[in-house]
Amino acid sequence: MMSQQERLLQSVLFEALLIAMIAPLVYWLGSTEAPIEPEQALVTSLVGSGIALVMNYFYNMAFDRVFGHVRIERTLRVRLLHAVGFELSLVTTFLPFVMWYLDIGFIQALLLDIVLMGFTLVYTYIFHWVYDQLRHRYRMRNTA
Repeated sequence: MMSQQERLLQSVLFEALLIAMIAPLVYWLGSTEAPIEPEQALVTSLVGSGIALVMNYFYNMAFDRVFGHVRIERTLRVRLLHAVGFELSLVTTFLPFVMWYLDIGFIQALLLDIVLMGFTLVYTYIFHWVYDQLRHRYRMRNTA
């Protein structure tokens, strides 16, 4: 079972690495009609990360309650369900902010969010698999 401190560490690590990748992606994907400035890309990434950080903590806690705390034994199907579920819950909270802050329409914001969601979906799967592997190795080494 993960402690509160470890959950916080996991969430912060997840978001810090994601911001480093997403901010340049948001800037690069900027609208051709109203280009996104680097500052807007960074703020969008930081706000999205803040929303996701809070959601990540509670989502993972709830997911562990439903699917068990033995994370190393999770199947590909359960890991995919975890990643897709998290991304879908994030879209519902992040999309309105993107529309407002970047002053873009629903379709443009949705397309941007779909690209970001696809990227983040892959990242979410890889990050949690690597984290769980490293955590398992660390715990096995320290309990022996």
